Amino acid sequence: MAVVVLDKATTWDVGLTHERLSHNNSSTVVFHLQPDSTHHHIWRDAEYDEVQHQTQLPITGLTTVEILQQEFLNRDVDFLYLKLSQLLPPSLDQLEPRQREELVLQIIARAYGVLLDYSKYFPTAVNLLMRVYLNIVTTYSVSLEFEGEDHTYTPAAPSAIVALKEGRLNSSSTDTSCSICLEDFPVGSNVSCMPCSHIFHRQCIVEWLNNSHYCPVCRFKLPT
Repeated sequence: MAVVVLDKATTWDVGLTHERLSHNNSSTVVFHLQPDSTHHHIWRDAEYDEVQHQTQLPITGLTTVEILQQEFLNRDVDFLYLKLSQLLPPSLDQLEPRQREELVLQIIARAYGVLLDYSKYFPTAVNLLMRVYLNIVTTYSVSLEFEGEDHTYTPAAPSAIVALKEGRLNSSSTDTSCSICLEDFPVGSNVSCMPCSHIFHRQCIVEWLNNSHYCPVCRFKLPT
């Protein structure tokens, strides 16, 4: 079986709750990424519009960012973007730059509204904790192509997945993008290599091999 990605779309929900922390002389806004934030990956058959496979991955990484309240109210968007983009871990590098920007700007806009309300009623110093919850969904529209009699989804053996070589992409590599998610590999990217020498994002190939024991490029078979 071969899978061809025809289209990819990403949507998200941003949840933001807030609470007042202990009072001191320096007003600080603490952003905390909730540990139950998730990134769903859904593969849908383009012909029958049916879900073929889906995974739910936790969004983990740097969980806390602190910003002085006055710095936030100064509305220096470049500064705020640089700070709050730290809440998005490397696992979300699969998002397009425009999508990452929109996601961070949405967090900034919602937090700014909360701060304006607090500044009206609490003109003196106040510390706030803002809990950020992200629910991101990436949907892949795929075409399933079957060859011969192999019409089954047979995952690779866990030991074969663990044994995949990992490395760092250098400028001499002929592979410029991951054939599963179609995202480019920047020079220096961490990648996983199949025995057939084809390379992929680690997360992408692990998800793939949990569903199929074939290389998505050349159909090299891993043990099952």
